[in-house]
Amino acid sequence: MKFILVFLILNNLVMADNFKIKSNGQFEPFKWKNIQDNAKKICWQKGMIRLFADGTNDWTKKNRINLNIEGFNCLNYQDSAHFNRPLQVNRNNFNRDYGSICISPGVEGDGNELGGSYGAGGCIQVPLPQPDNLNIKFPWELSLKPAKVSTVPDEKPAGIVVQWKTLSYRVPYIPRPFLNSVPISQDEPAPSYFINQFSSAQSVYLPIYIGGLDNIVEVTTSYFDQNEVVAENVPAKRVENCSISKNPKIDLNENEWCIQNSDYTGFYDVLHIRGAKNPLGKEHWGYGGFTITFNSLQSKDYIYQAGDPLNFPEDKNKTLGMGGGNSLYYLTMLGRLELLGIPEIFYEPIYCNSNREKLVPDIFNLKEESRTEFEKPENSKPFREISDVPKPQYLYGWPEYPSSIDFANPKGLITYSNKISHPDIFSKNSFRCCLYLGKETSDSSQCCSNFSALDANGKRICKLPTSADLSVYFNRYVSDDGVGMDLPGGGLKEEDFIPETGEPKLTKEVTDKIRVLGQTYCVSGNVRYGGAFGYFIAQPNNGYFTQTPNPEDNTFYSIIDSALDYQGDPGDTLSGSGTIRFLEGYRWNHHLYCGP
Repeated sequence: MKFILVFLILNNLVMADNFKIKSNGQFEPFKWKNIQDNAKKICWQKGMIRLFADGTNDWTKKNRINLNIEGFNCLNYQDSAHFNRPLQVNRNNFNRDYGSICISPGVEGDGNELGGSYGAGGCIQVPLPQPDNLNIKFPWELSLKPAKVSTVPDEKPAGIVVQWKTLSYRVPYIPRPFLNSVPISQDEPAPSYFINQFSSAQSVYLPIYIGGLDNIVEVTTSYFDQNEVVAENVPAKRVENCSISKNPKIDLNENEWCIQNSDYTGFYDVLHIRGAKNPLGKEHWGYGGFTITFNSLQSKDYIYQAGDPLNFPEDKNKTLGMGGGNSLYYLTMLGRLELLGIPEIFYEPIYCNSNREKLVPDIFNLKEESRTEFEKPENSKPFREISDVPKPQYLYGWPEYPSSIDFANPKGLITYSNKISHPDIFSKNSFRCCLYLGKETSDSSQCCSNFSALDANGKRICKLPTSADLSVYFNRYVSDDGVGMDLPGGGLKEEDFIPETGEPKLTKEVTDKIRVLGQTYCVSGNVRYGGAFGYFIAQPNNGYFTQTPNPEDNTFYSIIDSALDYQGDPGDTLSGSGTIRFLEGYRWNHHLYCGP
């Protein structure tokens, strides 16, 4: 009789479904094992699932977190010129040339001379590196050298003038010609280079990537004949009183340049320059141009106008921008936001590559979204205080350069969900006893996934719905499903999970197991990755590109930051990346999802 009574009590407890397991919120490796051990005692031969914050276990809801994708914009750039006009830059020039700062992204210039910035195309946006064998690459210090822009054609002009050599993200376009009151040449009234010995002069709108006169280091001229150097890098002298009224060929002496802003130029900053008929005594040359060496925006040598908000006085030995980490660096941090509400999960600061002092907007719940605020003791703590692992990224695999410093977060600080601006996704301590995936049921509510479908034999089987995040569902803080050598793919084991976060490890072996489980238990039988990162059209751009009609040549590997970002056939819902797929619930590229 006692046995029957105990059985009925336990059975009623299971049928009641919900239960709580208290947590002190302290982080420690394998803490999820304690939760699962307690759940096994309560659920008695059934599975357990952590409830969502709304008290359900509804896995059909696709977007329990709503992120501002435009806020990711600052990860795709290494300076802030895309967002704000530096005060040293003339407003009229900025408004005129802003549409030109990303019209040649497919061009292979010499941008790598800037310090391996990955910015060799003619576009202010910079591609982010892709992971190599699941290794994480940290953001890094730029240490920018002065940049150079040249109007010298890449080769002897023959119809079309090619001037791509100096293009980079620091030199996204070649200076645009200004038309003087008197044409420099009857053949070319406003030439884009020195067209011959009798027309060795140019007038151009000062490019907006050059921070005004103060940031020009040097101006030189160069001369060629049949692609051979005649005279190169001949210094030109600046004229302080710039009062051109006709054109520089008439109003300047040889090897002189100046910048004019007056009624004559329409109050644009215009650079005028006159070369030499016989440079260094050379009698003949066929074509040429000038080169400007200038301080790169936000580099340590850049000269700011007083009051410029882009300036930062704290450390003049560093650039304000950063070289971006690879996509896996950001994915591991962003993907953990899917676990909001679980007390043991921690979060790292995500700083803008365009400004290392600013956090990516609309993620953190702080007085201001800044490094200074995040690093206050009341908002963060060192990861080393809670783990023997030196950096959070080491949980996912060895960094690409093990001795390298995370330039974005050198102190290795973390925080918890109370400093995240988004509401909890999961309950802090509420769980439900339930049937595992693949089990027969009479009602979907009995399933850990709260979802089921009829199989070929008419039996109702517990399944996962379309767009369910397999990497989250199988997280050990979320469920204890997927374990057992008799399961498809051999099932998951304790060593397949990260001890500190409960996430499935990113190894090929574990990923293959989850893929097979998804193919078996997803209602569609299809599995796909998320699509936050991909090859998207470089920005800002209005649809015009100079160098190629092939759209793929105009794309950069980047994170979504616009509704226009898309890679692949729009009808290919199984593999496409971009904003549409992201909003459908397929978010993070290192996570596997139930496909359509």
